[in-house]
Amino acid sequence: VTPPPIVAVTGISNVPTSMSEGTLNLSGTVYPVNATNKNITWSVMSYTSGIANAAMDVTGKILTTALNTTPGVVSFPSTETVTVRATITNGTSPGTNYTQDFTINVRRHIAIEISGAYPTNRKITLAYKLYTPEISGRELNHDPISGLWCTLATDPPPSNKVIKSITTYQADNSTEAQTILIGRNDLEHISLQIDDTGQVQFRPASGGFIPIGSYAEFQLISANLGGSYAQEGDLDLLGDSGGGTQNWTPIGPTALNTIGFTGVFDGVGKKINNIYINSSNSSVLVVGLFGVLSNGGKIQNVHITNGSIGTVSGGATAGGIAGMAYSNDFSVTPAITGCSNAASIRGRWVGGILGATYPAGNPCNITACLNTGDVQCNSTAGNSGGIVGLFTNGSIIACYNTGNISGGNLATPSSYAFVGGIAGNTQSQSPVAIIACYNTGTVTNLGNQANSCTGGLTGFAYGGTFTACYNIGSVSAPLTESGTVPIGGLAGL
Repeated sequence: VTPPPIVAVTGISNVPTSMSEGTLNLSGTVYPVNATNKNITWSVMSYTSGIANAAMDVTGKILTTALNTTPGVVSFPSTETVTVRATITNGTSPGTNYTQDFTINVRRHIAIEISGAYPTNRKITLAYKLYTPEISGRELNHDPISGLWCTLATDPPPSNKVIKSITTYQADNSTEAQTILIGRNDLEHISLQIDDTGQVQFRPASGGFIPIGSYAEFQLISANLGGSYAQEGDLDLLGDSGGGTQNWTPIGPTALNTIGFTGVFDGVGKKINNIYINSSNSSVLVVGLFGVLSNGGKIQNVHITNGSIGTVSGGATAGGIAGMAYSNDFSVTPAITGCSNAASIRGRWVGGILGATYPAGNPCNITACLNTGDVQCNSTAGNSGGIVGLFTNGSIIACYNTGNISGGNLATPSSYAFVGGIAGNTQSQSPVAIIACYNTGTVTNLGNQANSCTGGLTGFAYGGTFTACYNIGSVSAPLTESGTVPIGGLAGL
């Protein structure tokens, strides 16, 4: 018996031609309407370079796209394309399939992945840093297919600018619950965990490290100083005018002789931009990205690109990465490794990487670190160094400074300072080793007392040993009424 002839497919129309980054349910109208076989199977044929991935789900009907989020890889704003193929088995004749290709424009949108108990029927609004022209706040809506909170398809796409914050809401969707500071580029994938009250929480650890991908998550570390953390992306700490001059609160305590961070923080080579600390609180005596580092705590691969760190009074112990190393268990030594600082530092005991190890004998090991920021002791008495201000126990290995280091004040009677390109003062009864370090920055001492000391590597070298180190930076100090301030190309005294 000869089977009846089939009615061949002649075309497919009404296929979507555009989508926002995320998911799209593909469908089309098959012609003629009485075609024998009308079931469409979809497949991805190709996509442009700005798309990281495009694929059909297991049903073969939902297209998922993820765009490349690396700034500079593609121009922004941009529209990428995916070519999909519709196939109808035996659509032309028995044994011959009907195929037709379609191009779909994929448009970027801002999407934030939010886990936790925050209700999906609540509102979230997004705010940018201040830019010219101004980018107004936008509302995020929950996409039930992807699970992401996204801007509307009609909103402008991401523009390679920094999201300052998001705001969660209470059940009435009009009363604000919490403003959560973000500090991330809008091209990047941002993840948060938010509870049912709208408060940010730590996300689960990955590979043994809790991910830190926002300003707010970073600040949460102060509630768990013994954990292990990894920075997830470049962070803007919003300390510039566009970010509202946010005054960063150092992680951990800001008081002397107090146990601080004892965990592990890995910056993974990501950047810290626009840090700003200028506390007017007289009880804040230790400042830095971290306050006090203690008992084997480790900070590694952190890179501060710009900003300003100090206090209104100018009397704090200040460092770019940490203000102070203090321990009550000397069997485990705190360590700072592979870090850099370009922020300006000011205070009493100041260093580009670490302010001080204190009291005398407290250890710290600093390895492979770099300072390019200006470091200034602006107190009447203190220590300033390119890497550390006061260093009383431990090692500084393979570090260098290119920033301008200064201390003392000629206008203030009895002002003195120990100023060095690597360490201001290594006075200690404990062993201090400085190995394979160098300075190319300018070292200047304006102290007006003869007991001020200035050196290309260290101002006061009592108790320290130097191996394979050099200085090619200029070193200067004034001639005062008390005589010449001790000065040296390597050590002042």
